[in-house]
Amino acid sequence: MGEIARMLWANAVRTREIGLSLAEDIPPEQFARLPLGDGQPVFMSHPAFVYGHLTLYPARVLKMAGLEPSGAAAPYWFEELFAPGALCQDDPFGEIYPERDQLIVQFRVSYRQAAEMIRDVDDERLCEMHTMSPELGSTILSLGAAADYLLNNHPMFHLGQVSAWRRCMGLGSAEWTTDAFRSMG
Repeated sequence: MGEIARMLWANAVRTREIGLSLAEDIPPEQFARLPLGDGQPVFMSHPAFVYGHLTLYPARVLKMAGLEPSGAAAPYWFEELFAPGALCQDDPFGEIYPERDQLIVQFRVSYRQAAEMIRDVDDERLCEMHTMSPELGSTILSLGAAADYLLNNHPMFHLGQVSAWRRCMGLGSAEWTTDAFRSMG
């Protein structure tokens, strides 16, 4: 394992574990609900939307690296429901979004698969130009930088939304310690 791949792997595992800890104690019936402020919905991304959206990216990273993404691929119908720019909707009756457990399992499996597979990509390949669309901009040039963004920075942005949502819903901060990362994998 090269140095870049080792860093990508370690950060992707940490990101996954933080994501799992944020979701651990959220009641299933609240997972796709918008919080209320002054009796009105607060339009922000709820956990169902965030975790569903994040499951789209691990397979993209693997495909970009020339690897078989099937173990990390989200169900095909997640693409439209959780696409960038899709509207996050309040789902009080569980009719729009998949159930909490399905989303968390997909998140766990897809990020585990991507982390394990990216760990075996050599540093030379990770330094090559990426094949992602131009929306990543001109600052993310290499495959390694794109993988880091999609497996770490992008998820952490959205997991911050879950952290804010938790506070709006009265759940407080998630419980996790650095001890959880000693057995990464």
